[in-house]
Amino acid sequence: MKSSKSKGQQQEFMSQLQRTNMEREQRGLRPLDWCSEAYRFDKGWAMKDVSCAKRIEAYEAGDGTALEGSSLPAARPDSTAVPDSAAKS
Repeated sequence: MKSSKSKGQQQEFMSQLQRTNMEREQRGLRPLDWCSEAYRFDKGWAMKDVSCAKRIEAYEAGDGTALEGSSLPAARPDSTAVPDSAAKS
């Protein structure tokens, strides 16, 4: 898979992630996971990292724990849907 971002965009992403992680650590927070953030930024680029590629493949195969912060909230019923019985009346 090919990267969709330029080298400059990738460099800016890495610099920003580094700054963010330094700030998080200063506040006593855990740093953001590189693979997870790179996947959100540019999947093709993240897949070039062998360890990230394995985690991405696991995530896309259904392992919601393979990437950090990537679990989606449980689906909620659509409150605008009209039940079949109401639609027929």
